[in-house]
Amino acid sequence: MSYYQVRELCKDFGYLRAVKNVSLEVNKSETIAIFGGNGAGKTTLIKIIATLLSPSSGTIYLNNTEIKHNSEELRNNLGLISHSLFLYSELNAMENLRYFGNLYRVENLTDRIDELLTEFGLLPRMYDSVRTYSRGMLQRLSLARAVIHNPRLLLLDEPFTGLDKSAAETLTQYMESHRNSGRSILLVTHNLERGYHAADKLAIMSNGRLVWQSDSEAISLDDFKQTYIENAVEVIG
Repeated sequence: MSYYQVRELCKDFGYLRAVKNVSLEVNKSETIAIFGGNGAGKTTLIKIIATLLSPSSGTIYLNNTEIKHNSEELRNNLGLISHSLFLYSELNAMENLRYFGNLYRVENLTDRIDELLTEFGLLPRMYDSVRTYSRGMLQRLSLARAVIHNPRLLLLDEPFTGLDKSAAETLTQYMESHRNSGRSILLVTHNLERGYHAADKLAIMSNGRLVWQSDSEAISLDDFKQTYIENAVEVIG
């Protein structure tokens, strides 16, 4: 069953059209991975879906109902991990999660914070200032921040960047449990193997367009790598 849809989505920056007539559907309990070279428009697309940017044109649906893109209902059902971690460096992990939990009016917030700190291995450092954390710890805390309100759709923009093997495995396991709980994931990554194994559906973006899509079960990893080479044309200059 479809949960989130965009149809004919476009985004212009002056004379540059960064996203060109993208249509995408995310079903419940589904992970979609989008791949592409530099300048393909992947991050711009994620920012639009996350309500950080407004589209120039196109239609957005939530549960098959057309909605205004910056609606509170949409934001309350999204979680985002991106290059910006959206954490307050002078606060500790507990304080960061409490701040964002209050924004989303999370019930039983103390229990929810304890659950996430335990799940992501941050409990021993929960009272330490975030500015003392390693990159991997920051990524794990950012994931906890993104999911504290149990979003229906989790948006991941290059989430494996800077993660050590242990942190990457923790993220992969969480993605699987998130999907198994009936929720959805939209993943943007350069990591072909991790993206391929994590996703139900694969898509390649080039020069602002989705140029190729397939179920992951319909193509082998080796064939997908070749397909990526043939389709992911990077913007030069």
